[in-house]
Amino acid sequence: MPMDKKRSNAMKKATLIYRCRSGHCSGHINRVLAVAQELSERFHVTVFLDCSVSREIQAPDGVDLLILPTGDAAERRSLILSKVMESEPRVIVVENFPFCRHEQKEEILPLIQLIRGNAHEESLVVSVTDGVYITDDLNAEKTADMSADFLERYFDMVVVQSDPMFARLEEFFQPNNVLSTPIFHTGFVSPVSHLSHHAGHRTARGILVSAGDGYRGGALFRAAIEAHRILRQSLPLPMTIVAGRHLPEDEWQELQSLSDASPALTLTRTVPDLRAEVANAQLSIGQCGYDAAVNALAVPTPALFIPRADGRFREQLVRAQRLVYWGAGRLMLPHLLNGASLANEIHQFTNFERREISFDLDGAAKTAALIADVVYQNNYAPEKWRPDTHTRSH
Repeated sequence: MPMDKKRSNAMKKATLIYRCRSGHCSGHINRVLAVAQELSERFHVTVFLDCSVSREIQAPDGVDLLILPTGDAAERRSLILSKVMESEPRVIVVENFPFCRHEQKEEILPLIQLIRGNAHEESLVVSVTDGVYITDDLNAEKTADMSADFLERYFDMVVVQSDPMFARLEEFFQPNNVLSTPIFHTGFVSPVSHLSHHAGHRTARGILVSAGDGYRGGALFRAAIEAHRILRQSLPLPMTIVAGRHLPEDEWQELQSLSDASPALTLTRTVPDLRAEVANAQLSIGQCGYDAAVNALAVPTPALFIPRADGRFREQLVRAQRLVYWGAGRLMLPHLLNGASLANEIHQFTNFERREISFDLDGAAKTAALIADVVYQNNYAPEKWRPDTHTRSH
């Protein structure tokens, strides 16, 4: 393509801002960046991230990062609004709000109200969520109604990054309010992997243990080391533990001490491509965050799911139960976790036959295509896009 034509096409791209609140969840960030990379083919994309993650990620080509400071809320809000005024975005994508994180409304709603009040009266506001939405809030019904109200007032569409055959948002989000904001299920977002989809027979080699970024993985890793010791005579399989960059340093040192006595046990903080490691294992053991679930769907390795025990993370239990139903592996409840019980579960997998599973893993490309179709082709243009229906304060 001639250079002038390339430049002309680039000038036609609208600006998109993607707000991601990630905390310690590096897998969550990988998912956002996978979507941002697809969006960058059609938009000028800036992803807003928190400074706690800035040292461990690299933006894909064509994606800009704005790292927000911690602490003073007014400073953060001022930085966000100044960036919005400067870039005049056509699209705002917000991760997980308003389904949770209502404490962010003082940061997010002014952002939306600003673009509605400016000349960009066709601006598109999108909420993105992963489909499994559970709250233990004592006022759960009231919270759901508040979320629905936010959607009706401020958002044009909801993108659910799940295969609807696996989980639909409507199963978990049931407000009393009548919700007219359209909901689209685009399939799972599968972060970029170096694993070849055309690879031949895989060489399965031992057991892989992981727990996302490792922040709450210490109990699982200690049990895995003990299970490996118990099994070294009856089932001598090599084991690799990927501890994660956010496992606290004192726990990392403890694991190193516990694993020193076994040459068949490998302990590492990170690997370049976790999915490739899962694919080359005989058994994958881990929690059941979003990325772990996608890996379990993407590769034929059987899995033992041990969801986090934290009550705030019941989504992991729901995912694990559904993966077990579809034949991806087995479930072990976290309160049963110890070295002996884990060793017994590993033994059970000697006779386990994983079923073939097929779910849509093309959610990143489909999310980008959906948003671009609305913006550039105007295939979905409800009256509520008009700014005068969105400027009410809550």
